[in-house]
Amino acid sequence: SAAEAAMTGRVLAWSGALGLEVREVYVEGRERTDQQALGQALGVVRGEPILAVDPEAVRARLLELPWVADARVIRYLPDRVHVRLFERRPLALWQRGGVYALLDCTGAVIEGPGLDLGSAARYRHLRVLVGEAAPAHANELFALLSSEPELWERVVAATWVGDRRWTLRLDNQIDVLLPEDGVLAAWRLLAEREREQRLLQRTISVVDLRFLPGRLRLRVDPVAAGGRGA
Repeated sequence: SAAEAAMTGRVLAWSGALGLEVREVYVEGRERTDQQALGQALGVVRGEPILAVDPEAVRARLLELPWVADARVIRYLPDRVHVRLFERRPLALWQRGGVYALLDCTGAVIEGPGLDLGSAARYRHLRVLVGEAAPAHANELFALLSSEPELWERVVAATWVGDRRWTLRLDNQIDVLLPEDGVLAAWRLLAEREREQRLLQRTISVVDLRFLPGRLRLRVDPVAAGGRGA
C-alpha cells in the first residue's frame, strides 16, 4: 500500500543517515562477463541505502547474463555488497553452417551473437561439434571419451550422424566411426590397439567401430599409402 511504501522509504532514509549506505561493491569471479552489462544487472548505486539492495533480486538479474551460471550476493553492514560470480565454462564449439556457438560443460548453448570463424579463433583450442542435435549428446560423449585421456586429447571434432551416433575426427585427419551402442567398449578397444600396435600411425583414413564387438575395420588412405597396402 501507499502507507507501507512511505514507511519503507522513511526507514531507508533513516538507515542511510546512520551510515548504512553502499560505499563498496566487490565482485569476484568475473572473467568473460561484459563489465558494462554486469554493472547494469547489479543495479547497485554507491551512496544508496544498503538496506534497499535486495540480494535475491540482484542475483536474479545476474543469472540472466549469458556467462553467469550462478551468483551469490551478500550485504555486509554497514556499507559493503559482495558478489561472487560462477561463470559458465566453454567446453566446445558448435558449428552450424559458417556460424559457431559456444557450449558449456552441460552441452547447453551459451547465449549471445553467433560467432563467425574469425570471432571463434580465440576458442580454437576447443573441440568442434557438428550436427543439429549435437549439443544434446555432447555431455555424455565427452564423459565417455575422457575415460581414455591420451586418445581423447587427439580428438579435434565430432559429428552427430543420423541422430544416432558420432563420427570423430582426430588430429591426423583420421575419422573414427563410433557405434550406436557400446560406445565405451569400442573406444577402449581403439585405445588398446593404439597402445599395443600404434594403429593410428598407419596409412589409414577411417577406423570403423560400428560392427562386431571387439573388431574394427580400417580404410586405407590411398594418397598416404602411395599405392601400397596398409
